[in-house]
Amino acid sequence: MTRKFKAVAVGGTFDEFHRGHRALLSKAFEVGERVL
Repeated sequence: MTRKFKAVAVGGTFDEFHRGHRALLSKAFEVGERVL
């Protein structure tokens, strides 16, 4: 699979980690070669 971006930066407050956070991080790993 070819990644669309070389690096993807993800920011946020993850005090109470929930499935929305998991979805955000999963998508970041799908589209980027590296997640920062």
